[in-house]
Amino acid sequence: YIHDMLVLSSPYYNFIYNLKGRKWLPNVKKCDFIFSASDFTAKDLKIRGGYKGEIETVYQGAGLETPEEVPGHEEREYDLIYVGEMKERKNPEALRKVAELAEENGLKMIAVNREELDLPCETPSNISNEELKELYQNSKYYIHTPLMEGFGRCPVEAQSQGAVPIALDTEINNEILADAFIEFEEPEDVIETVQTLSETDWQEYSEASIENSKRFNFEETREKIKQKLLEIAE
Repeated sequence: YIHDMLVLSSPYYNFIYNLKGRKWLPNVKKCDFIFSASDFTAKDLKIRGGYKGEIETVYQGAGLETPEEVPGHEEREYDLIYVGEMKERKNPEALRKVAELAEENGLKMIAVNREELDLPCETPSNISNEELKELYQNSKYYIHTPLMEGFGRCPVEAQSQGAVPIALDTEINNEILADAFIEFEEPEDVIETVQTLSETDWQEYSEASIENSKRFNFEETREKIKQKLLEIAE
């Protein structure tokens, strides 16, 4: 199962990571069959990895169950939430600018990671899954700034709790988030969306987000992999 080929195909990894990736690539090419985390990764395996074998995309799960009663727009305290690191491919400059603009415009933003992030907003760290779920439910929008991903689980988690992703128009985002996200080009676009999108339109995006998140289920992931392995074993 391969999540991504970004260590080889992304310009955002240093030489040491690229070298490590090239060392394991010959072993990947020897495989008769590979599960990929997305169609984007599958294409990367063929084009940049030179893989000639069979590939099947099996999506990961979102990991969080949608509550029976999803909080509405006015019930959510935070305007924006971000979950993740600030490595280069995550587009930290754009993320920081969004946080700064949010603060300047009186919007409430929260950014979560294993370690506290250096951003001008609330930055809790090392929280539980239940606490994270509550924060998603308490946020109107999920800001998704990465330039490249192999899948992108956090915005899907956010979708499952009714938070609407605001993300770049990238191939992987269109595949995974489908038509249930709002595109942005510049950080200023994010602030404009939060300030001007009507509650009715937000509600439609929120419901579409929840529906899209249902495509990603760990039980289905396990079952698909199990069935394929049994098929190969025969």
